[in-house]
Amino acid sequence: MSAARQSLLEALRGAHVRLGLSAVCAAGMLLTLVSFLTLRTYVEQNVTLVARSIAYSAEAATVFNDPVSATEIVTAIAAQEGLLAADISRRGEGAPMASYVRDRETAVDATLVRAGTLLFPLQARAAITHQGTEVGQVTVHGNGGVYLLFLFEVVAAVAGCMAAIAWWVSRLSRRIENDIVDPLNR
Repeated sequence: MSAARQSLLEALRGAHVRLGLSAVCAAGMLLTLVSFLTLRTYVEQNVTLVARSIAYSAEAATVFNDPVSATEIVTAIAAQEGLLAADISRRGEGAPMASYVRDRETAVDATLVRAGTLLFPLQARAAITHQGTEVGQVTVHGNGGVYLLFLFEVVAAVAGCMAAIAWWVSRLSRRIENDIVDPLNR
């Protein structure tokens, strides 16, 4: 045999490894993409529901033009939900009657927020209505850093599963190769 020519076992092993790794990588990328799209949908729905919640809770404060109560409501809900900012504006008035802005913490948080803002829809509006008439509007800005960290956790879990499956495919591939080549060597 010449040095340039591969044995049957080496050729099968190379083909199985390439095929197995390609399949595992394709499945991993597909799972990551589906996870991202699902998370993006849930983020959009969550931010919209938080805006509606603030709108329902602040209806009386907006109708009676009570900025203190409106500020308490928006601050309580926005802080609990981890929003970056939220405000309530009365219809026809330019300035918000109540607002909340989360304190900026570290440079890492700011970076996560910026990256999360690029990937996820983080702004929602909801009308404040009283007896069918719009009396104000709520605008919320979600915290993209939280969702980005969750996405990183999902990617890490998918990568771990891919590594385990790749190891298992490699072991199974070697067993199949030996089952094919051993009878030929006898």
